[in-house]
Amino acid sequence: DLALLRAAHEGSGALATLAVLDRPSGRKLTFKDGRLVGHLTGPELEAFAPQAGLEALAFSGIHVASEELLGRISERGVFSLTKVWLRLAAAGERLAPFRHDGGLWADVGDPEKLAAAEALVAKHGLPK
Repeated sequence: DLALLRAAHEGSGALATLAVLDRPSGRKLTFKDGRLVGHLTGPELEAFAPQAGLEALAFSGIHVASEELLGRISERGVFSLTKVWLRLAAAGERLAPFRHDGGLWADVGDPEKLAAAEALVAKHGLPK
């Protein structure tokens, strides 16, 4: 629900609010007490065990950002926004999670996944 994501961001005071959920993924963002604190892949992710206030969640590819974010991007050329978020979080900026577990979500990163997402949309009677 994009309206809920936007409302959550506007009420959070965060520089950006990232849509995340608990799902299988080869890379996850870590959040502690509602703030982005890290990124896990490979063996680090496999060894991760949730702790009080610390959770690893998969990014859903959607975020809402305050206008100030653009002025704080110093990276040049081709870069991942994840690197920007992690740098800013390490500098004390708040990047917040927006959990949307239980909602309808699908990866559309390649033609096969897009076809599966279209089938999911049709199954649920949603407009394309």
